[in-house]
Amino acid sequence: MVLNIRAEVSPEKIKGIVDDIIEVYAEEGFKFHVLELKHLSPGRPQPTHRYEEIVE
Repeated sequence: MVLNIRAEVSPEKIKGIVDDIIEVYAEEGFKFHVLELKHLSPGRPQPTHRYEEIVE
């Protein structure tokens, strides 16, 4: 399963929520094997090209 969550809360808060959900389902007998876990806050976009005039 891949979760791609974009929200106005910190990555740590989202990770905590996901961890809580996994724990609830694990208690019901579901088995999880986490291969990779990333939580981040992307930086400000850095456009590589800028137009000097409006392009229509």
